Amino acid sequence: ENLVAINPKVDDGRAIATLAHELRHAWQFKNGYHTKLDYSPKDNIWMMRAMEADAEANSLRVAAELAEAGHPEVLQSHAQSEYGDEAMAMIHMLQKDPKAIENGKAQRAVFDQWFSKDWRRKAYDKHSIDYLEHFAFVLDDNRKTKGFEKIDTEWLKGLGTQHDGSTYLEHREGEMDLDDDFYTDGITAEVQERLDHLERRLDGRKKGGDEGTTYQFPNRRGRNGRSGPANDDGGDLPIAAKNAEDGPTLIRARRSLGM
Repeated sequence: ENLVAINPKVDDGRAIATLAHELRHAWQFKNGYHTKLDYSPKDNIWMMRAMEADAEANSLRVAAELAEAGHPEVLQSHAQSEYGDEAMAMIHMLQKDPKAIENGKAQRAVFDQWFSKDWRRKAYDKHSIDYLEHFAFVLDDNRKTKGFEKIDTEWLKGLGTQHDGSTYLEHREGEMDLDDDFYTDGITAEVQERLDHLERRLDGRKKGGDEGTTYQFPNRRGRNGRSGPANDDGGDLPIAAKNAEDGPTLIRARRSLGM
């Protein structure tokens, strides 16, 4: 609804940092830089990481500009949070180059720092795979009907666009390209297992790579929102709708699911 809600219980520094972060997400969505089911599962994970890293880079830009204007509480709040390593990356870059905000080096330092923590990648990778599993039937349809779009790294540089039209993600000497493995690797074993399972489902393969065994992807969803077997023959979901000439009817399960 074009709204950002801020927890009134947090201090002003955290509230402003959060607002700057969320407003950057609003900008991302408006300009097409967001996850979508037209991307492959792995590209969705990459896009989610990039979105969060960029939102933090811009939140800390606001914090640094406010500190320069005599309001250090936003930067201090960020430095004392679980994301304090990002604040220190920006401060370190500004100490090396006082113009690092204007030329984008400070934002790039924060962007790269985001990827350096295992717990951060894991948290957002799990969020991504939850989303993808929930809408696996849409992924499957998109893959079959038109194939997945590929994230173009030249286009992705625009994610770092600043007020003056420049982008801090433009490649500079000594910096990594956006297609470097640093940005896409580091997926935990738990998430990788779920990712592999999802990709096998999309390929119609069971575990073990039995190419001779395929199955029909589910075309309905259970009431819990997750993909489940179709219930056209009165299957075993707790409750499902069955179309009839006189309108939909409810079909109850023949077995107990403990629900």
